[in-house]
Amino acid sequence: MDFKELSNRGKGLKERLEQLEQYKTKCEGVPNVIAVLGRGLEFTEDAEGNTRAKTTGYLGKEVHGNVSGSLAGVYATAELAKYFPDARIMTNSYVEKTGEQHAEVIAAELHHLGVGADRIIIQKESFSTYSELLELIRLIAKHKLEHAVVVVNEFVVRRARAFLAHIHDVGDRAGYRERPGIAEALREYEELRRNGKARITVVSSEEIISLINPWFRGVVEAARKLPEWQETLRIEESGADAIEKGEYGKNPPATSVKQ
Repeated sequence: MDFKELSNRGKGLKERLEQLEQYKTKCEGVPNVIAVLGRGLEFTEDAEGNTRAKTTGYLGKEVHGNVSGSLAGVYATAELAKYFPDARIMTNSYVEKTGEQHAEVIAAELHHLGVGADRIIIQKESFSTYSELLELIRLIAKHKLEHAVVVVNEFVVRRARAFLAHIHDVGDRAGYRERPGIAEALREYEELRRNGKARITVVSSEEIISLINPWFRGVVEAARKLPEWQETLRIEESGADAIEKGEYGKNPPATSVKQ
């Protein structure tokens, strides 16, 4: 099914206004920036032997072998970009182990779906959920952005929120907080946040695309029943538990979960 057709099908002005209000509710207001986190890519080869990377559906896997579903993040971000035209869009990450350039691939897909290239910030330094959030905080601090929305798959939502709640002291085996400018950005962000001048809302890509069209809602409902989805959810919940208990990153992980 074509995303643009599904997104616009049967929507007059009244329906679009109602849709906007639903997105405002999910996003807790109107964002200045929408950051879509990286998840998983797959590679295909054309007749000439050229390799092309693209985001994946729910049968695709991310680098640790868990469910990807990264295409849902692209669709959700493209939809929010349409309804919040003044928001900048931030794409994130690469995978050092495989050389996957998530930020560039997602940016290209969003542009294909109608998001202007001039709106997209391609952030290629991060390589994990935690470092993606730190880079978003760097952006917030630099530009004094009042409201950022983070788009992730619903099985990642709790872990992403836990990282934000423990952004200053969670285990950081990779030492990302030690990178130039991160500590300063964290201090400035915390001051902005305390004064009510900065906030971050984490939203589920599945919640957003389920509001686009019943077809998408059916895909999401079917995906939630997959054994792979349930196992990925279990692993993600275990990661969130470890963050909340102060155990994350302190010992070698018992399960494979994207840092």
